[in-house]
Amino acid sequence: MEGVRIDQTAYKASLRIVFLTKLSIISIVFLCEQVYAVLMSADLLEHENWVLAADPTGHGLRTRMQLMDRLRTSIITDLATFEASAMWAIEGYASVNAWVADHGRCTRGEANQLVKTSRLLQQLPVTAEAFRDGTLSAGQVTVIAANVTDRTVGKFAEV
Repeated sequence: MEGVRIDQTAYKASLRIVFLTKLSIISIVFLCEQVYAVLMSADLLEHENWVLAADPTGHGLRTRMQLMDRLRTSIITDLATFEASAMWAIEGYASVNAWVADHGRCTRGEANQLVKTSRLLQQLPVTAEAFRDGTLSAGQVTVIAANVTDRTVGKFAEV
């Protein structure tokens, strides 16, 4: 039986095409991940005004409200780690609440609510997971936090 001859030039060219195709797919996936990361970061609000452009359509409002909820979820989730790191103290703030109020450009009451919600989620793992996976919105978790006290937190932790 006679062996099949393979044209080395064609073979190498086809390998390059396969490699470039795989590289392109990897690059596209990486690029999509980077775009997603930017869209989910607060930097977007500072640097990309197009997201904040007027779009009074239902789609435009819904998209921005979803982005706002995801950003709020990310902030509340990360606040516990930030508080534990005490980076706010290194920056000269007396409390994480003061840091949040200053850098978040919000009232002390809003800052206190964000920090309280973040702290509470540390004690409510089921609620925290539902919050992270999007089952519960930031607004819903804020309502839960406003109604759970030190006395009742143990009962909520069970569900």
